[in-house]
Amino acid sequence: MDNKEIFNDGKIVIWSANIADSKDKYFSVFNISDEKQDNLSLSWDHLGLSTEYVVKDLWKKEIISTFNKSIRLSLDRHASVLYKFALK
Repeated sequence: MDNKEIFNDGKIVIWSANIADSKDKYFSVFNISDEKQDNLSLSWDHLGLSTEYVVKDLWKKEIISTFNKSIRLSLDRHASVLYKFALK
């Protein structure tokens, strides 16, 4: 397993996780600041991805959409989200 922090700018922290014997990718995004973070863009380049994925919000238990280059989101202060990226 290759679970690690892949981004930290003092406001936003992103962790990636892999599960053995699975091609799915998992990303958690944390807003560690005291301010809402609007219009965040997670590009495939920053996430180390290169193809099309179906993205599911695991806490809401709903598929967001299919993406192939980036995903946009907003996070309230001290909020977080957990996504599962499954190959399409």
